[in-house]
Amino acid sequence: MLIFYDIRIAVITFAGMAAYFGVINWQMSVSKKHSPAQYEAMNKLIGSAITFIQGIKVTKAFSYKDGDKSVNEAIIGSSRANSRLTDITMPSQFAGNICISVFEVLIILADLLLYMKNGSIAMDKAIVILVISFFVFASLNQAGINLSMIGLLESAIDEVNEVENTKQLEVRQPAGRMSDQEIVFKNVSFSYNDNEVLHGIDLDIKPQTTTAVIGPSGSGKTTLCQLIARFWDVDSGSITIGGTDIRNIDDTELMA
Repeated sequence: MLIFYDIRIAVITFAGMAAYFGVINWQMSVSKKHSPAQYEAMNKLIGSAITFIQGIKVTKAFSYKDGDKSVNEAIIGSSRANSRLTDITMPSQFAGNICISVFEVLIILADLLLYMKNGSIAMDKAIVILVISFFVFASLNQAGINLSMIGLLESAIDEVNEVENTKQLEVRQPAGRMSDQEIVFKNVSFSYNDNEVLHGIDLDIKPQTTTAVIGPSGSGKTTLCQLIARFWDVDSGSITIGGTDIRNIDDTELMA
């Protein structure tokens, strides 16, 4: 429409669009580079909050005054990560706003100059040109705000893709059934990458009994329990329920 009304104003507008897209490209690259740290801090906050809520009964029962320590630390960490991301992306956001403002002023000046001095455009055309140009830059500004979030969205999408691409744990053949619910660990070892958490664990949990798994933070309590549900496969040794290796038990039956 600007080309139809006046090619000179259209050229200024296109130059402004090109400059703004250059700034947005810079803003997106900054966001992509630094968003993962902010996303990780946010995940830690969510995880800490869920853990605190799940354990709040125990915290209250034992009057554990530092029960919310991890939550508070996660809140501080998330706040710092948000502040860092804001500080890093602020120059590009400021440059985008300046870019739009400069070209809006240039269009106004050019429009007035063409109308008042040259008389090459009529009053009605001058007004329409101004309105159209402001619509263009308003839309660009809104697009720029949305595009600046792409870095954070890509971090989330990468995590989703990582989960979806995780190799499915297969049920080994021949498939077996549990004769009872006795859980037996035989020389079980397990590592997260190069970090060995459990080593040579032997454990027998009889049905109709209560077993307490205790130890300091990071000693492998949660890992031991999650291995029973076969969230991971052991590095060595075996876990059996009712005399059958859990790797030979159908997932539905094991979960039940």
